[in-house]
Amino acid sequence: MPKTSICLCLILSLTSQRLYGANLRVSFLTNDVVLAETVGILKAARVTDNGIKAFEAAVHDYYREPLKVNPSGFPAEGPDGFFEFGSAADFVNALPHRLSETEHEFGVNCFATVLHLVEGWVYTAIDVDRVGAPFLAACASKGSPRLRIAATAQDAFSATYPAWYRREVVRIVGQEWTRAHIGSTACFYTFHALPRGVAHKDLEKVVWAVLRSRWKARGVHFSTDLQLVLLHRARPEYGIILTDHAGLLVKTDDKMMYLEKAGGRGPFLRMDVADAQDLVPFYGGKLTPAMVNEYPDSFMSVNDAHIWRMDARGPESDTGEGSDTSAGTAPPDLSSGKGLEAGQRTRDR
Repeated sequence: MPKTSICLCLILSLTSQRLYGANLRVSFLTNDVVLAETVGILKAARVTDNGIKAFEAAVHDYYREPLKVNPSGFPAEGPDGFFEFGSAADFVNALPHRLSETEHEFGVNCFATVLHLVEGWVYTAIDVDRVGAPFLAACASKGSPRLRIAATAQDAFSATYPAWYRREVVRIVGQEWTRAHIGSTACFYTFHALPRGVAHKDLEKVVWAVLRSRWKARGVHFSTDLQLVLLHRARPEYGIILTDHAGLLVKTDDKMMYLEKAGGRGPFLRMDVADAQDLVPFYGGKLTPAMVNEYPDSFMSVNDAHIWRMDARGPESDTGEGSDTSAGTAPPDLSSGKGLEAGQRTRDR
C-alpha cells in the first residue's frame, strides 16, 4: 500500500476516534456534572421521582467517603469526567481490585439500587403476603447466600435482607420499602431449581428456560426502556441457579447507559456502551477462579430477551474470598437440608 494511503487511513482512524469516542466510557459518578447528566437520562427514561431521589441520595451518601479505587492503571480522565477504554475487557484488566471489594462501609447494594430505579416499570404481579409456590430465597450469610425456603415473597424478602440492613437502606434513601420492592427482590435476588443431569452443551438453553418460566409464573413485567441486567451462576450437579447481581441498562439516542452499584461496599458505576453484549466481559470480570469453582457456569441476561454465557476474567480477590462470598463453599444440598440457615449479612456482587 502506498505511504500516502497508509497516512490517510491513519488520519481517518484517529479522526473517527475523536468523533465517536472510545467503545466504552466509564464514570464512578464522583463528578457532579456527570451525575447531573446521568439523572437527566434517567428522567428522560421516565424513572419515577421517588426512584431519582433514592438514587441521588444513595450516591451522595456513598461518596461521603472518598472513592478508594486507584485509577493509576486507567487512561487519563477526560474533561467530560469519563475514563475511555477500548472495551469492557480493557476496563476489567485495568482495575486494581474487584469493585465489590472496595474498602467502604456496607450500604445500599446492587438490587436495592436498581429496583428503586425501575419501580413501576419492572414489576411482578404477585401478592407479597399470599401463600403460593414457595420462594427459594437467597438468605443473608457470612459467605455465599444460603438457600432458605419461604412461603411468601414477604418472608423471602425478610430472609434475604436482615432487619438491620432494611433499616439502613431506608436511612440512606429516605424512603420506606414498598410492596413492589419486596416482590421484585423476592423474584430476582433468588435461587432457582435446575434439573439435574443437564448436559453441558444444553445448559445455557435449560438455564434460560428455567429463568423465563419462573419469571412468567411470578407475573414479571419487563421494560424495554429500563432493562434489567442480571448475573446468574449455576451448579448443575446440585440442581441450582443463583441470581445475585443486578444492573440497569437505559437506551439513549445513540448508545446505551449501564448503571450499577458494585455490591454493598463497592462504588456506583456508569458505563456507556454501544450494545448490551458489550457488558459480557465486564460481567465476566466479576468472576474469579474461586467463584467458578463454587458455581462453574455463569450467565448474563438482559430482561427476558437475551442471555450469554461468560468466562472468568476478573482479578483474584485480595481477601482470599472469590467474591463477596466464601471461596469454594458448596451450594446448599436440598436433599440434606444443609445451608438453609440464616446468616449475618447480605453479600452480593
